[in-house]
Amino acid sequence: MDRLFAYFDHLKPGDRLLFACALGALVITFLLAVVQVSNRFLVETPLHGDALTEGFVGVPRFINPVLATTQLDKDLSALVYAGVMQIDAEGNLAYDLAEDVAINDEGTTYTITLAQNRMWSDGTPVTAEDVAFTIRTTQDAIVGSSLRAPFQHVSVEVVGTHEVVLTIPARDPGFLELLTIGILPAHIWSPIAPDRLSYSDYNLTPVGAGKFTLATRKTSIDGSPEVFVFVPQGVSTDAPRVNLHARFFPNDELRIGALLAGTIDMAASIDAASAARIQAASDVSLMTRTLPRTFGVFFNQKTAPALLDTAAREALDLLIDREALTHAVLGSYGESTSEPLPVAWKTGVDGLTPAEDKSIGLEAARARLERGDWEWHEDESLWAKKIAGATTTLSFTITTLNTPVFTETAAAFAARLAELGVPTKVIARERADMNSTIAAREYEMLLYGTAFGRARDLYPFWHSSRRVEPGLNVALYTNLSADTSLEHMRSATTTEAYGAAYESFMTAFRADTPALFLFSPYFIYAVRDDVTLELPARIVDQSERFALIQTWYKETERVWKIFAK
Repeated sequence: MDRLFAYFDHLKPGDRLLFACALGALVITFLLAVVQVSNRFLVETPLHGDALTEGFVGVPRFINPVLATTQLDKDLSALVYAGVMQIDAEGNLAYDLAEDVAINDEGTTYTITLAQNRMWSDGTPVTAEDVAFTIRTTQDAIVGSSLRAPFQHVSVEVVGTHEVVLTIPARDPGFLELLTIGILPAHIWSPIAPDRLSYSDYNLTPVGAGKFTLATRKTSIDGSPEVFVFVPQGVSTDAPRVNLHARFFPNDELRIGALLAGTIDMAASIDAASAARIQAASDVSLMTRTLPRTFGVFFNQKTAPALLDTAAREALDLLIDREALTHAVLGSYGESTSEPLPVAWKTGVDGLTPAEDKSIGLEAARARLERGDWEWHEDESLWAKKIAGATTTLSFTITTLNTPVFTETAAAFAARLAELGVPTKVIARERADMNSTIAAREYEMLLYGTAFGRARDLYPFWHSSRRVEPGLNVALYTNLSADTSLEHMRSATTTEAYGAAYESFMTAFRADTPALFLFSPYFIYAVRDDVTLELPARIVDQSERFALIQTWYKETERVWKIFAK
């Protein structure tokens, strides 16, 4: 090295400059080569520990899957708690706390074996006692859980530390989906009396076994919740990469404003009007999924004699332009349907015989009334017909829920009937009044929605045995052929068998027209463009949007492949 410096000292100034330039070029070339080689082994990967912020409307009260009734509480419970089952990327059921569920041939006994490596966020192991406690708690009338009805007749037997047997009275294709309910830790909740569960601090300081744990609660100056910070629970490779900040707003206008301003990253359950406003923003995208919910008008032939007439019911069916109605109420954020199953939920039945292609519109409806011996009385501006010896006129009352999507739909439906010359009054009720009205079947036409699960079980809504409260057959529909088809749909073990039974049911249904299906609304999720996330292909409840949250991220970093998960 000394000889090199000595040689350098003896060079002429010009030679020194050339030597220095050559040496510098060599060093730069070497560094560039190192960078190039390094880049070949670097990959871009999501940054762990980053944060996403979602906006919610309202104030959380029960981060508890047994007590949750509002969508906000259900959403936050889905972050903290795990069920026996969960949802996969395709929207199908998959194991979560369970490592196996064995179902007997009759479909009445479910033997659940839990994974032995699952822990509560306080470090206590998850056991079969937790599953048993959760189901028994839903069954307790004192607790007042909204899940009491579906679990009411389930018997529970713990047969081992990690094994529990559930028995139901008869095969129920939707029962396995019920086991997505979040499981409560028995060691936390069992010491609390049933009538005191709703007062427990654990409702807002939950101990769960789900993807997240609630780490921080920030309140505003008046003490109301402002931001809850959820951090990933566990360090497994499928644990979420991000913290989730839940920011609460008093109304949707403020939430949408925060989204457009970039204060929050996501907002769920966007209505159609807000979606149109958000769509105009250049840095926010809308993700949609068709929910298994269908809005329709259900006919009560006991309280409206005119609806006993087949021609009257069919004329109303011909009158309604479902696509126009859907666009008027939902814009492009819903799909029209004349069947109980939306298109997105017709897997296995979408190739069946379609409904007869009928001309629809005002003239078609008038023609059907005239063929059915209805007479137009110009002086009274009414349709009239003698039914069972009494003169009956076409005029109706539509009862619906007092929320924008229902009242707008009712107004559009009534306006269309008015064009036909059918006077129609709309009654919008609050939810509590609506529930009692439905229970008593005190309506002529009921504009409401049906919601089903992954099993697509229509039995509760249309089987004649479900005409009386608490049954959900609000059209009081009775047809022995339809009943048989519904029973076959419920017992079907293959998609083909279900499809054949569904087609048979629809044949009877179309002949009777006990209701008019209108549309299925979309679930709309607004997400800022710098966020990368994935939703399941199908969701039943909007809280299922978090099923793939382990894949979500915002920021990225470049690391060597050997350090990337």
